[in-house]
Amino acid sequence: AANPTVSFNPALGGGTISYPVILTVTNGYGCTNSISNNVDVKQKPDPILGDSDQFATPPFSTCSWPIPPSAANPFYNLTIINNSNSQSLINDYSINFGDGNIQNFGANFIQTSNIYSSLGTYNLTITANNINGCASSKSYKVINLSNPGVGITSLPNTIGCAPMNLPFILGSYNSNPPGTYYLFDFDDGSPISRLDTIISDTIWHTFTSTSCLKTGGQFVVKVKAVTDCGTKDGTVNNIRVYTKPKAGFKINPDTIICINNPISIVNQTIVGYFGGTCNSTTLYNWTFQGGNPSTSNSINPPSINYSNSGLFQIRLIVSNPCGNDTMIKTICVQPTPIPSFTLNQNPSSQCVNNIVSTNNTSNTLLSCGTTQYIWSVWDSLTSLQIKPTARFSYLSGTDSSSVNPVFSFSQKGWYKIRLQIVNKCAGIFTKDTFIIIKDKPIVSLPNNINYCDSQTLAFNFGSVNHQTKYDSSYGTISSYNWLIIPSSGFTYTSGNSTSKYPTIKFTNYTTSPITYKVILTDTNECGVSLPDTQNITINPRPQATASAIPSKLAFC
Repeated sequence: AANPTVSFNPALGGGTISYPVILTVTNGYGCTNSISNNVDVKQKPDPILGDSDQFATPPFSTCSWPIPPSAANPFYNLTIINNSNSQSLINDYSINFGDGNIQNFGANFIQTSNIYSSLGTYNLTITANNINGCASSKSYKVINLSNPGVGITSLPNTIGCAPMNLPFILGSYNSNPPGTYYLFDFDDGSPISRLDTIISDTIWHTFTSTSCLKTGGQFVVKVKAVTDCGTKDGTVNNIRVYTKPKAGFKINPDTIICINNPISIVNQTIVGYFGGTCNSTTLYNWTFQGGNPSTSNSINPPSINYSNSGLFQIRLIVSNPCGNDTMIKTICVQPTPIPSFTLNQNPSSQCVNNIVSTNNTSNTLLSCGTTQYIWSVWDSLTSLQIKPTARFSYLSGTDSSSVNPVFSFSQKGWYKIRLQIVNKCAGIFTKDTFIIIKDKPIVSLPNNINYCDSQTLAFNFGSVNHQTKYDSSYGTISSYNWLIIPSSGFTYTSGNSTSKYPTIKFTNYTTSPITYKVILTDTNECGVSLPDTQNITINPRPQATASAIPSKLAFC
């Protein structure tokens, strides 16, 4: 790094340690250059205190005194000795005994004393200043206490069923020094609790688990009194706690099934215990609402079959002399799907862009659990599925998964609307309903044609030059309309302007061509078709004259 941060930690003492620091710089060409310098770091002093009482265990304490201090005689005369290293390099000392007494000494400090007049634990701190100006401190724990005492007993009747709330009586703690705290372990898996002050001799605890899983089938309650001088334990045993069973079971394969598909029950009950031998005998009472069988007293009941759909309860009651417990689960039995629906078109003309609504009447509409409805549209002529927006769309916020979708078809055709139902029942369940979507009819006339002289022309499907085609667009054609422009020069020799296949005579008695524009439309329940036109041109017949030729000619 260009600007590193370095921490120097020389050993304690009183001198100065010199650390060489070398900086090497390398440029982009691989060339290097170095400079060096020394960093001088002063050593801190190493103040050390010793206890003049070689038998004190631990040092600076009254813990090992044959006659420990007490509230009546709390005095502790502590004499400390200067055991500091490199004393010749230390200029002065300051000692804080932790009880408000502070003593200062020069370089020739050897030992000193302090009398502690109250029971307790104190923080003794010595601070030393070196002749080089550096200072450091070290602390020691001074213990003016005795080791504690404690005992614990129980009342009769420590055997019973959970939850069992028991009292425990503490004793032999009244003479404990201040600062004593107590740890309680009830051996039942509950957290170890701590009391810093004993308010009452009686400590209550509620046991909620069984002791039968412990060594000897019993809980051993322990209390530990703790001071800085040590600990003292008290125990009480023969705490025997029994429990009722806890009901539990699992349904296979699932809590949602198909009608007439049996289920199996996996018993997950946690047994209870009772009696001196920790007997785990458990009574089982199964009830299967709507099922066959409807009851059982087995640990693991037989398979259950449901012949009706709906929601049904499965109840397990387990018991022993300590009590009973109940678990209830609900099972959903779904019917075998029978897809059913009707269609309604508005308006009823069945034309394109009408609204086609569905009325789903399937037997799964009121079923419990999840039922999936899948709608699709097919071309009945090609048997190909049609994607939405290609020839139809969903309206009113519905889609292919709606219970009652709404359709609108943009193209005529013969369609198949399919409903598929998916639930927990195995199989493919579909219903198809066919629907015809109509449109305006379509008319078709041949290309334009020319004739010489007047013509009588039949307009029908078999005519070569005037083949007339009608496409009803799945509707019913109710009328035809022939319009000829100009409105004169022609006559209907068969039928009229509203006939499907009329015969029309077109004349021309002039010397110029006449073009007749024949326009055809028809009508069904969706409206009037777009018109189609055939132009028929009648050219005039030429006039033959021979006035300069004699009526009779003779030649040799």
